[in-house]
Amino acid sequence: MLYQSVTSDQMDAATWNPAANHGDFILLNPAMGGSFPDQLSSGAATPTSGTVSGTPMKVEYVPVSSATG
Repeated sequence: MLYQSVTSDQMDAATWNPAANHGDFILLNPAMGGSFPDQLSSGAATPTSGTVSGTPMKVEYVPVSSATG
């Protein structure tokens, strides 16, 4: 599995603190199966026979927005 991680000792505090010390994070979970997708698949158990393990998850776009008020 390919991943990248960054820790606080790799940059100065003025950069790290605004990036890491807040309540908003993106979680991309590649898990397959379970009760949640079963509820959305018209009663079929997941993963199905068409589910292929080991297929990479490709994320092309993650929108970020904010609202005031």
